[in-house]
Amino acid sequence: PILKLPCSASIDCFIDSTFYLQTMSLSNNLVIIVSVGKGFGRSIASAFAKALLSKVHFILIGESEEDLQVTAETVASLRPTTVTSELMLSDLADHTALLALAERLFSSRSFTDYTHVTFINNAQTIQPIGNIDSGIDPSLLSRAIQLNVTSPMYLTSECMRAMRDTTRAPARAAVVNISS
Repeated sequence: PILKLPCSASIDCFIDSTFYLQTMSLSNNLVIIVSVGKGFGRSIASAFAKALLSKVHFILIGESEEDLQVTAETVASLRPTTVTSELMLSDLADHTALLALAERLFSSRSFTDYTHVTFINNAQTIQPIGNIDSGIDPSLLSRAIQLNVTSPMYLTSECMRAMRDTTRAPARAAVVNISS
């Protein structure tokens, strides 16, 4: 199958993932999606829920409990008997929250119950936007760097470290980093 994801009002993104999704469709899956509360993140979760015929457990991560709950309900409605979700609130622009999230996700969790683990990092911001000569608020710049650079690099590193630990790793793992 090809996953069709609405990227914007006028553009669709297609992920040709036939082999990966075919093997995932026959197994027990864990899909971790960072920044899944709205838009593209919610579309990714929905696309995986539609494409996978087997059991899938989502770990949905975002800043708004209400938005996460809507996403969880959306994916559950697509496959009510095979989809479960775990919600995690986190502000990835906050260094302490980032460390706590990585600890919760990767430090002590075993992934051996899953045949496939897919980690999708969708967290990003385009702020601050403006002319360079109009001045940039250093706190907004620092937040953007934390969210767009530090957070995905750190979470990917911790994910890969956990997946290399053969005592708790799944049979297969994939990391997807999304940026704009």
